[in-house]
Amino acid sequence: MRAQDARQFRNQQQQIVGDLQDIRKQLSAAGMNAKDLTQLDEAMRALQALNTENAYGDTKGLQAEAKALDELKKAEFDLRKKLDTSNQQLFLNGTDEVAPGFRELVEKYYKALSKKGGGGGGR
Repeated sequence: MRAQDARQFRNQQQQIVGDLQDIRKQLSAAGMNAKDLTQLDEAMRALQALNTENAYGDTKGLQAEAKALDELKKAEFDLRKKLDTSNQQLFLNGTDEVAPGFRELVEKYYKALSKKGGGGGGR
């Protein structure tokens, strides 16, 4: 991988970590305790581990990236379960609709991505 591409990935990863930290603060302020946010913390740690010069240069780095993405998926799933108080079952509706309480966060996230030029390039 070219150094420029790796630098771009690291920059995007740092932006995502910053966004996750903001989300964590807001969830904490909304009453979620540290135990409920453990998976989100794990996802942030996994992403932060990719902030090295060699993170995207070998298979070890790619495995770390896959682990970070897996941790992020687990965090999202756990948060969905914890935040869905209307029912004991979790239903994934497959739509792009966002819960009203998170709509502003999602809008900020996409605005930040568009300003940084992220989200447009495939891997």
